[in-house]
Amino acid sequence: MGQRQAERFIEALRWLMFPDQHPGVFSHLQALEGQGRDGRPAQVTPTGATWSVSYADGTSIEGTLTEIANEILEGRFQPTAAVVRPNLAEALYKAAVWQAQESTVALWRAQTGQFEESDDPDDDAEAMTGAEAEADDSFEIILVWTYLERASFRALMSVVFAVATAEAQLNTWSLLRGGWSSGPKGDEDRLDPAEKVKALTRKWNKRIDYGDPAWSWFCEAVANRHGIVHSKPEVERVPIGGGSTVGAERETEKARRACLGVRGVLIAVAKAMGVEPPRYLAMAPPGDPADPRPWATAVVLTGVRDDPDFPKTTEWLKQTKRATELSERLQPPT
Repeated sequence: MGQRQAERFIEALRWLMFPDQHPGVFSHLQALEGQGRDGRPAQVTPTGATWSVSYADGTSIEGTLTEIANEILEGRFQPTAAVVRPNLAEALYKAAVWQAQESTVALWRAQTGQFEESDDPDDDAEAMTGAEAEADDSFEIILVWTYLERASFRALMSVVFAVATAEAQLNTWSLLRGGWSSGPKGDEDRLDPAEKVKALTRKWNKRIDYGDPAWSWFCEAVANRHGIVHSKPEVERVPIGGGSTVGAERETEKARRACLGVRGVLIAVAKAMGVEPPRYLAMAPPGDPADPRPWATAVVLTGVRDDPDFPKTTEWLKQTKRATELSERLQPPT
């Protein structure tokens, strides 16, 4: 195998092994295009738990990842391009939760004076019980202000990413009913995410619980995001008193509410539609957004902590394996 062929084999294998986690491309693999030994078009497509190679002469081969990789390795299928569909929702939500986590930790550092950063997130989680920081000198005051600024800035980014997640996921789900519609009342695609939730559930003749706290947090996040991306120089009044961290505390909690609001609403919409909620929503630790402690390790404990909506990763893998084995046993004989 020549170097060019080897590079293509490795790249194709990466796509097959990680169809929705390809570095630098926030998309989900739909197919691999290429050609057979005769130079005519050929294509690899997923078929449930297996893969299928279709050749121009009408023949096709269905097999496991190893069997398809062997087709490529022996030169019967020569990949030239990956056909992908954009799937930004997961990447956006991870960014949202990550920024909320970092905002929470930065605020805690400003409040406690714990300025030495550890490589182990568990150290921060265990230490987030300290007392208020006492700024003894100007250098410490500068550090406090630096972390307060960091907390506020990351909180702002978290809100934007969280609402962008919701819109990306709702747009994807709309395709299950032919996409957003246009009519005398306007174009559904131009609605804000909160209105898109209502438009989407109407397509299934369903409603979600608009009295749930998650809906309130979600609508707040949509309004905050609108204020960020369409900001205007309007005069505001900031109360004096209560300590220098009040503003950052408010913004950081808004970020956590945004992440949990998006999580709760998307889970509710998925259930209304009768589809599985996206597992990436487990990145946000469930619970009260006013409690900052779970957020010190929000991302790193994804799939490990107890979650009422998502099984732990080990249990999920067992369920997936059992489902795959069952589907294989139920396949009719050929």
